[in-house]
Amino acid sequence: MARALLAAAVAVLALAAPAHAQGSCADAAVVDGRLLMGTQIDHPDRLPPSGGPYRAVLPRCGEVPDRPLLLVRLRGVPPAVAVVDRARETLYRDENTLVALAVHPLHGVITDPGPSLRADGGCRAFPTPVAGFARSNTGAGLTIAAGARRVRVRLDPTTVIAGAPAYTPIRPGQKLRIDSSRCGRSRVADRIAVTGPVPPGERYAGDPVTDRLGTGGDASDTITYVVPAVILGVALLLIVVVGVALLGPRRRPRAPR
Repeated sequence: MARALLAAAVAVLALAAPAHAQGSCADAAVVDGRLLMGTQIDHPDRLPPSGGPYRAVLPRCGEVPDRPLLLVRLRGVPPAVAVVDRARETLYRDENTLVALAVHPLHGVITDPGPSLRADGGCRAFPTPVAGFARSNTGAGLTIAAGARRVRVRLDPTTVIAGAPAYTPIRPGQKLRIDSSRCGRSRVADRIAVTGPVPPGERYAGDPVTDRLGTGGDASDTITYVVPAVILGVALLLIVVVGVALLGPRRRPRAPR
């Protein structure tokens, strides 16, 4: 009996190990059907004022299904672009919104903005703008498909947006017209004009969200640690039972008559 219980405990511990090895859930929230990734806020004093509670969804991770999540709006910013947790410690945002621009309401919230690429002067404006469609957006720059060309344009705190609010996400397929300058070895955007409708972006389809940005807020910690802890708890209980069975009092053999 004791050997059987010990074997069961070993099996449960084996199940607990993969639970840790699979990795933790990314800190994310589903708002208006779209996935917003969570980032720690370094400068909460720079956040816009809170605009009231907002019901979102904590996305599925592993075997844990979607769950309700209460977040907070930010005044002047649509919830589909950015919201915060109730402690104002985590910012959930559309990664295509250009927080690198000083005109953005969330500029400098996540990290201190770097110096302007124009700080040392010497920038020279290109004579013609770049007109085309956004191919990629890294947050620090855009790649534009202008006919057969692919033009890389850096973003700068001095860059402005026209034709749409400053928080507008610049997603792949967005039609743009960009005035730019040569600053050192970089092509820097002076003015980004949004000249076409904003692509809707991909909607959350219920797929697990894991290991994209590492561990994040309390919700992801719950998924990451609670399930393995339960498994480990069961294993420890079995080990205790085995110990009692092995070390408990035994009947003395009867003396021969």
